[in-house]
Amino acid sequence: MHNTKLLRTALLINSAFSALSALIMLLWTDSIANLLGLSTHGFLLLVAAGLLLFAADLLHQALQPRMASWRALYASMADLLWVVLSILLTTFFYNAMPTAGIVLVMSIAGVVLLFALLQLYGIHLGHLNQASGLYRHCLIVQTQAPAGRLWPVVADLGAISRFVPMLAHSEISDNQPPQQGVIRRCSNHKGQHWGELCTDWQEGSSFSLRFLTDEPGFPFPAAVMLGGWSVQSTDHGSEVTIWWELMPKPTWMAPMMLPMLAFGADKDFPQVIARMASAAMQEAQQQNGAPADSDKASLVPRLC
Repeated sequence: MHNTKLLRTALLINSAFSALSALIMLLWTDSIANLLGLSTHGFLLLVAAGLLLFAADLLHQALQPRMASWRALYASMADLLWVVLSILLTTFFYNAMPTAGIVLVMSIAGVVLLFALLQLYGIHLGHLNQASGLYRHCLIVQTQAPAGRLWPVVADLGAISRFVPMLAHSEISDNQPPQQGVIRRCSNHKGQHWGELCTDWQEGSSFSLRFLTDEPGFPFPAAVMLGGWSVQSTDHGSEVTIWWELMPKPTWMAPMMLPMLAFGADKDFPQVIARMASAAMQEAQQQNGAPADSDKASLVPRLC
């Protein structure tokens, strides 16, 4: 995610609004309770506490160098839930609530709805690659394994199922060596199958793939889907960059689908790279007795 300005701004303003609302509830509890027709203060105090926690979470999200769009998505869903509950509250307690209270509740719901829509649009802009018109997610994983040792493991296209638990099987068609033009066939534990065409191969550093979305039975909701891996050497080992670009089906689902993809990828792929690093170091140890303790991997909090 590169274009995060709108999302950060929406989260920051939402955080400030939530904190201010909580503060008003705490300072003028009696007045707010009377305005809403409440006989006790317990409900308002509970809502105020929840708003303060929500505000703190929004602020934390907005200040991260690498934003997690799945967190912004659940914040948007929470905002939409607030709107729905506000409508239900004013509907079922219409006769019990003063008119001023109904106006207040629905006015706040309108503001919260605006925040939700701005955040969803911010997610859309954050994942959209303006150059390709596709929606992108990218992550960088650092490991202590040297790039020269890790690359042969990453580049073994047909062996990816050894390291990704969701895959039941993977192979290169016709048993060809990894190179541009080969097709990797994968299947998961649900029995779903798909192919990935290698569209670019830079020996020792990177490769790109195009998922064969037009093949019958393609299991992912995307009209176009690309991906790629690269391995770069660092002072303390190596960094592996993994990226996907896709056009969801339907397209309007992008602000929901990309955060879910991001959540799964950010959670699973550091462990995948750790397994690859472990395999690389074990192989090195078998060859020349090098220590096999460089198998740790972690997500780098940097945009890519």
